[in-house]
Amino acid sequence: MLVKFCREDGGDEIHVQHTEDIAGLIEASKGGKLIFGHDFYEYDNHILNTWTDDDGKLNQEVIIYLADYGTDLSRFVKVEAVIQETIETKFVTLETANLMLNADIVTIGDVSVDVRESEVTSKGIVKFHGNKVEI
Repeated sequence: MLVKFCREDGGDEIHVQHTEDIAGLIEASKGGKLIFGHDFYEYDNHILNTWTDDDGKLNQEVIIYLADYGTDLSRFVKVEAVIQETIETKFVTLETANLMLNADIVTIGDVSVDVRESEVTSKGIVKFHGNKVEI
């Protein structure tokens, strides 16, 4: 399941693949449990919005709007690698992203990326064009 954490004002988003990671991120920021449902739920200054497909099953994409950005989640930024017209999204801490932007070549695992060809969008999203990025 792909889960998106996004700010109500259109700021940074956080995508996580596994529910355990989501629960961990929420717990690290405020504590408590993550609830999936069909409506809006209040959650410690957060607003959770989930919805279902027409057949009533939970949609593959769940959006969690962070009403309060003052959490540990703000330490993450989205890294997008544009690969042959597809986009692979990973997340790193702000510190790691800054290190990447100050370098020429970044090696992540066995993959090297020429950061000089990267860009930072107005939303603080780092986009690497070219090689596949694995973090």
